[in-house]
Amino acid sequence: MNEADGVGTIRETTMNRRLGLVLPAVALLSCSSTDGQSPGSAGASAAGAADIPTAGRAGAAGSAAAGTSSGNHAGAGGDSGGAGASGTSTGGASPGTGGGNAGAAFAGGGGQAAAGAAGVSGAGGAGAIGVGGTSGAAGSAGNGGAGGNAGGAGAPAKYCDTHPLVPAPVIVTEAFDDEQVGMDLNLQLTEEPLADVCYDDAVVDSDGLCEQWTYKPKTGGGSIVKLQYVSDPSGIKYAPVCMAAGMTRVSFFAKGDVGGEVVGFGASQATTVYITLTSAWMPYSISLANVKYNTDLQGVQPAWFWVVDPAKNPGNITFATADVKYVND
Repeated sequence: MNEADGVGTIRETTMNRRLGLVLPAVALLSCSSTDGQSPGSAGASAAGAADIPTAGRAGAAGSAAAGTSSGNHAGAGGDSGGAGASGTSTGGASPGTGGGNAGAAFAGGGGQAAAGAAGVSGAGGAGAIGVGGTSGAAGSAGNGGAGGNAGGAGAPAKYCDTHPLVPAPVIVTEAFDDEQVGMDLNLQLTEEPLADVCYDDAVVDSDGLCEQWTYKPKTGGGSIVKLQYVSDPSGIKYAPVCMAAGMTRVSFFAKGDVGGEVVGFGASQATTVYITLTSAWMPYSISLANVKYNTDLQGVQPAWFWVVDPAKNPGNITFATADVKYVND
């Protein structure tokens, strides 16, 4: 080996030593950058371009990564980069910006990558719990309804609802008693006990009584007289009579002594009918259409009647009646 070869050997040896020093330094920097406990970004160490041992300025904080050194000798460790935003660190490959001057012949200590401060998690927004609405005040209790009026006393039972009903025909002069109504009856009204007219063939086979009456207005002016057939409420003579439904009329015969006599006839609640009689027996009837002939208290009352008004008859009159009965034909 010549001198030139010796010098070359020495230079090669020196370079190998430098490389031996540089590689551990690079390894150290790599471990420090990736082994940080927090995932913050590490500042990448700037590699010195010359052999001056002045540390290069720390590059701007990059993604969390190990800085790679370049040059013959590793420069002193760069200042720690600012803490990176919290997050998961990944191996960065970008070198720090700004090359430092060459360091000393020996590698400076590798700069420790500062652990990035963990980002503080934002406080969860506190969901404001809505305040419940105030319950409405309870309504006042309604006033009690006014008590109803006491019911009226029940109507008494109708007489005919609890007594037997007599079917047609009903002969008035046999089922009811005659009753005279009016003033001074004994002075104005006379019944003929054995009237010849009652033996006429027209009424000989009639039902019930045949009666003949004479009306004489009293001196100074006559008054209305009435003869009606009624039941006896006490039942001593004629008990109240309840007739079956369906009675259509009250039939009878009547005649005047000379003709022209005006007599009114009626039955139960039917309207009185005034008839001008003839001298012959004539059949007549009083309609019971829409007539309530059974009264609530005493059955049929009055059953039948006639009435003489002196205003309709200027003087004495004689007339007769026969065969008075309720029928349903």
